[in-house]
Amino acid sequence: MNMISAEDVAKRIELYFRGGAIEYASPAQWEALIASGAFGPSTRGRYNQIKWPLPARLLIPLRAEGDLGIGDIVARTIAPLGGDAFKKAFKEITGQDCNCDGRQQILNRRYPFK
Repeated sequence: MNMISAEDVAKRIELYFRGGAIEYASPAQWEALIASGAFGPSTRGRYNQIKWPLPARLLIPLRAEGDLGIGDIVARTIAPLGGDAFKKAFKEITGQDCNCDGRQQILNRRYPFK
């Protein structure tokens, strides 16, 4: 069984923008976000958060102490919405692990905070 990739997650988040469920930051909001230091010291090399896709950048303000990357934010945000129930149901139905932890690690490696 093929699992959804990190790229597909980003594409699906983008659909929320296209469908109007969420909106892009205005230039003024974007400037305020940059001025707030939300991008931290990680503005060099492979950790250049300004080059991340917009859906990943919009999650940066949700960062908590100990988060390694965007995957930790996604996992923490989805868990209260039934993440554990989904994992259990997926395993019961398919007999396989959902690989949510694997996708979390992939997103953390692709969009790290350090």
